[in-house]
Amino acid sequence: MKILYESTVLGMGHTIERAKTGIFRVIENILIELLNRDDLTVNLTSVQSKKAQADLIKYVKDLGAELKINEDAVFQANNLMLQERRENAFHNLLSPPFLKPSKLKNFYRILDASTQLSISTKTKSLEKNGFDIFHSPYHPIPAGLKNNKSIKKFWTSYDLIPILFPHFFLQETIDEVKCALSRLDRDTWIVCISESTKNDLLNYLGNKIDPAKVVVTPLAASNNFYKVEDPNEIKNVLTKYSIPTDKPYILSLCTLEPRKNIVQIIKAFVNLVQDEKINDLHLVLAGTKGWKFDAIFNEVKHVDVLRNKVFATGYVSETDQAALYSGAKMFAYPSFYEGFGLPPLEAMQCGVPVITSNTSSLPEVVGNAGIMVDPYDLAALTQSMLDLYRNESLQKEYGIKALERSKTFTWHQTANLTVAAYKKSILE
Repeated sequence: MKILYESTVLGMGHTIERAKTGIFRVIENILIELLNRDDLTVNLTSVQSKKAQADLIKYVKDLGAELKINEDAVFQANNLMLQERRENAFHNLLSPPFLKPSKLKNFYRILDASTQLSISTKTKSLEKNGFDIFHSPYHPIPAGLKNNKSIKKFWTSYDLIPILFPHFFLQETIDEVKCALSRLDRDTWIVCISESTKNDLLNYLGNKIDPAKVVVTPLAASNNFYKVEDPNEIKNVLTKYSIPTDKPYILSLCTLEPRKNIVQIIKAFVNLVQDEKINDLHLVLAGTKGWKFDAIFNEVKHVDVLRNKVFATGYVSETDQAALYSGAKMFAYPSFYEGFGLPPLEAMQCGVPVITSNTSSLPEVVGNAGIMVDPYDLAALTQSMLDLYRNESLQKEYGIKALERSKTFTWHQTANLTVAAYKKSILE
């Protein structure tokens, strides 16, 4: 079976370190598993732009030996979205307001890309090369493939959060998700990362898609996440990110944005410091700045008791995250909604007690191995933090449960479920 795997995210993440998000890790880990199978031939491609194609080739050049791929495995029979982009840009140019500089710039940028691109845009080249499956694990399926019946089309759905909670997102993000969803039809196979995401997708799209072609493939945590036993390794990482090494800390690691409910964590921490008079505890908020980041940290600026107790690290390299997780007294992740929730699983794989929300997919991930609370219930979050802080045996119990639970999620299993769907699509 010959697979064409849309890998723009990998090229981007390899070129820009901060673009190595959870989705980057998901796509890369699944790709590694697929490449290790004898029953598949996997080619990588990008359908986004000439630069994206170049970034992907660089990714393969730098990691090819490690990943068991070479430049020949980068298939250059695209850009399949370019014609559509030209048409949309031209239509936009001819609609009011006329001669807007940003519209002109966008039109000429796309026109320039089309003249420079020397690779084929014909979908027949995909058939000629014998591809059975086109799988886009993030970007929309190219419109040019819509009427191609000889190639099975797969798309991965991580969540519908921008649709369900639009107030947490920029309009641009909402439009991107709607675009991807608009490309789906009853011929499309859809890979969902949780039962929760599958249910949301079916409820939203209804009869537009075939429920029999929607499969669930739970994710896993990378092998880079493990329980770090060496206190010096933990100390070195804390020092690197200017976190004091002489006090225990509560950790939250995610993109710092309103949807992650960071303000609730800060308020719960204030309760611990102010009401419970706990002075030997710090709060570490790790992760890149997201949308409305400043609004989150206004909570810190206006509370005197938090001075020198809350530490925002910014981006943390994946190579440092295991130590950061392992050194924490607990991991707090009361997100309002998640398609899967990799950070809690990563924390669990590092043996850290987890407090997370009882909503969306998070119960599927954490099970009974963590403490789950209503993300809107401040008192419950505060009490859960207090219980873990005061009770060492409870910390140990949830740490052990976390490690055991994390073993049930593997990338090998994720890949097996994905390939099973590939094979089923061929037989239909």
